[in-house]
Amino acid sequence: MRKTVNSLFAIFCVSMLPLFTGCMNKDYYVEPEDKELLDHFFDFTTTNETSVKIDYAMKAQILFQIYDQNPYTTIDGMLVKLEDVTPVATGLTDANGTYNQKLMLPSSMNEAYIYTAYLAAPRILQGTVSGGTLVVSADTNTQKSVLSRATTTRAFSLPESLKLRTMADDGTSATWSSNGAILPAYFTTMNSSELSVARTTVSAVFQERLTPTNYLMGQDYATDLITKGSNNEVVLTFITGYTSCQSTLAYYCYPADATLTPEYITGLHKCVVFANALPQDAYGPYGSNNGYLANGTEVRLKYINPDGSFGETWPQGTKIGFALYTKAFTHDYTSYPHYSTPIADEPTIQNKVAFGWTSTFTYFPNAANSSDYRVVLGFEDNGFSGDKDFNDLVFQVSGVETTIDIQEETEEVVDATTRGILAFEDSWPQQGDYDMNDMVVRYTSTQKHLKKTTRSAGANQVITTAYTKNCIVDAFELTWSGANYRNGFGYEVALDNDADVNNITIARNDAAPQKASVTKGSNGKYIIYVFDDAKKELGISSVNAPDMPTMDIEKVTFTVTIPYAQTVIQSIPAYGSQIGPYTNPFLYSNNRTKEVHLIDHAPTSVGAGYCATMFGTVNDSSNGSSTYYRSNDFYPFAIHLNADGNNSSIWNLNLKPESVEIFVTYPKFNEWANGNPAIQWWVK
Repeated sequence: MRKTVNSLFAIFCVSMLPLFTGCMNKDYYVEPEDKELLDHFFDFTTTNETSVKIDYAMKAQILFQIYDQNPYTTIDGMLVKLEDVTPVATGLTDANGTYNQKLMLPSSMNEAYIYTAYLAAPRILQGTVSGGTLVVSADTNTQKSVLSRATTTRAFSLPESLKLRTMADDGTSATWSSNGAILPAYFTTMNSSELSVARTTVSAVFQERLTPTNYLMGQDYATDLITKGSNNEVVLTFITGYTSCQSTLAYYCYPADATLTPEYITGLHKCVVFANALPQDAYGPYGSNNGYLANGTEVRLKYINPDGSFGETWPQGTKIGFALYTKAFTHDYTSYPHYSTPIADEPTIQNKVAFGWTSTFTYFPNAANSSDYRVVLGFEDNGFSGDKDFNDLVFQVSGVETTIDIQEETEEVVDATTRGILAFEDSWPQQGDYDMNDMVVRYTSTQKHLKKTTRSAGANQVITTAYTKNCIVDAFELTWSGANYRNGFGYEVALDNDADVNNITIARNDAAPQKASVTKGSNGKYIIYVFDDAKKELGISSVNAPDMPTMDIEKVTFTVTIPYAQTVIQSIPAYGSQIGPYTNPFLYSNNRTKEVHLIDHAPTSVGAGYCATMFGTVNDSSNGSSTYYRSNDFYPFAIHLNADGNNSSIWNLNLKPESVEIFVTYPKFNEWANGNPAIQWWVK
């Protein structure tokens, strides 16, 4: 064991008291005799650089998020995305649905779950992080183990009270198997190229967890679908959908001049098309035990006479409505029926029954033919507590009049957020007491992009999606400063030419934003100074460090906003833990010339001159050219702890114990540093 007494440093501090704001008992550090030393270099990071390759096997630009745990769970038999599970990275593929970049992922991460809200793509892809790589392809991937449920079967039956019939000529024979899948005799499959166009169009219009306010059946169209003529075929095709409800879809017919009431609609004869409308893609690529309705399944609908029999042709102007019986295949047909028919002067939802509860739009797949169009119907299968995005089940209908043109431009904000904790020792190049609490900062860094979707009207319809940079918002919460020096905090950031560096602002708590203190370094990077005196900001300037742990100190948040010019970009870099390649945070003192950075992060050009004279002195073993801020006993002067995904519990890290080494406060710390980088040492 090694014993070191910093007596010379203490004498120096006493002699220089007039020149320093403080150098008190905290800094008379005596290393404990029983200290368990580290025996090798460790960079003290909770993340690893990982090569990520994702291939969605489709020509589309797809926004995705990477999780280190399954973001879905089952509640009351329904799959629910967990809002408190946060992604570790966000990114955007190229136009071919591929992504190939390096990013930082948590060291503890083994399994990866790649989520997208893009309707035409698999909702979840699963992969394994191994050897610094993550490779995932939709061609070989299966979601069965991620989004799974037991097979449901039931004997064929239809409740007489609801006037339901089947697609069979006699109206009573089963047209689906025991698991609810429609029998081959009653459907065909859409051409793959036409299906691709339909899925791409639907994905551009219907957004996950966003209500399509301009396309609601009950508000914007105010009627059901209308047939074009007696010699026309009406074809219903399933395009896409993600839902865990095993619902039943039926349709009904009525004359255009009918007086609509809830009693009239519920009393009409109806024909079941899909007894179990559970999409196969929701649980795995055509997994026979997971989903029963395949994309591109198309069914030719027949006119239903008033007595419930099938007619030979469709009368001119007949209206077609649809009834979605939520969970009917696993529960019963009276559970939350959703009708497409809007009824004037009636509430949309009443007595657990919904009317006008669909969305619709028209698109033109063939620019050379203005009469060639398709009508889309989107269903929300949980109108009473769902997210009202009307994309749970999406169908296409041909043989009906146009509904709502999709000429418009929409804009939404796409966020990519990472967060973590920065902790510093301020006595560098002296080794300090390793309580890592001289300054503790929690950060939340968010990249904001604008997703703009433009849709031109008519036969020459073109749908384009463009992403533009908006801003970077870095929030730094100063939570603790167990120091006796006057310490500030800043960070060096690499910004591209589109950043509006002259208008970078900073706001303290809820105060109005002010122009930030920004310096352009000689290396072309920008240095943003957040605050100059941590103890002053916390209101404890006159308080000695040993007296602080029992105090109730109010935290302070500084929000830095870096605006960008609205420039269209081809891709959003996956934005996980970007401390390092994106930012270089540091503690500073001595008129901003003394800087303390993370291990092997170089000082800024402002602090480089002074820091060069300190490297390789006292307890610093760095060479100042390729290594920086390394101590001769391998412990850090500063650490960055990522708090994304499974690391989220680190957000509550307590470093208040004064002059108590971090490896004493957290006994697993040395185990982590001595060869187990995946251990969550902060969990006691």
